[in-house]
Amino acid sequence: MIDVDVMQRERQRVIEYLREKYGYVYQVRTFTSMKPKAALQKAGMCLGVQASKIRELSKLINDDDKLSDDDKFAGIPLKIEEDKKLVKLAKAFLGIISNTSVHASAVLVFPKEPTNFCAIERKGDTFLAAYDYHELEELGLAKIDVLGLKNMDIIQDTLNLLKYQGINLDLNTIPTDDSKTAELLCNAETAGVFQIESNMMRGLVKEIQPKCFEDLTAIVALGRPAVLSCGIDKEYIKERKKKIGIHSRTK
Repeated sequence: MIDVDVMQRERQRVIEYLREKYGYVYQVRTFTSMKPKAALQKAGMCLGVQASKIRELSKLINDDDKLSDDDKFAGIPLKIEEDKKLVKLAKAFLGIISNTSVHASAVLVFPKEPTNFCAIERKGDTFLAAYDYHELEELGLAKIDVLGLKNMDIIQDTLNLLKYQGINLDLNTIPTDDSKTAELLCNAETAGVFQIESNMMRGLVKEIQPKCFEDLTAIVALGRPAVLSCGIDKEYIKERKKKIGIHSRTK
């Protein structure tokens, strides 16, 4: 899989370039299936159950994907016939496709006419591979993530404004060990800075106190859901502080 970030306003041009170079390049449909709470709401609408009751029962649902369908609804007491019918219908709705959209970044490269692999759907001027891209990947198709980022537009606009004022800034010559930048980062003054502007990431930045570019790459890597869920971030911070403490004592 290839993953590339581009300017938001230039994303379509990049896709057109890929199409010119590789031929059969198509954007991809995504499918949203019903989760337990949405399924309960749908069932409630079908059976004419009051919305206030559905809201209360929704609080008793466990949305954990690892649980069986029965366990997800196990918190709802089935003392009356109406609730039994409601939960039974909600379980029937689980997993049914409730919405479709265009994937934010994925495009697929087909080796030959895409209709040999899946249906093609037209949405305005865009043609989409109307199939789940995970299954298409299993067929050996190449998936390229072309994500349009507003941050990239802002950087380019800033460079253009500087150039208009007679300042030619080359991004390749910006030092990666600037002390004033490091000070701003250590104080978690990162509003508007891509990848490290959320409250969670700012907390991570403050804990790690980045001094160089490599520290930033570590912070971005640690701020991933899978990493955070298993506590690797805390282990990294503990070992880093221990290492810094050793260096401080030996100086």
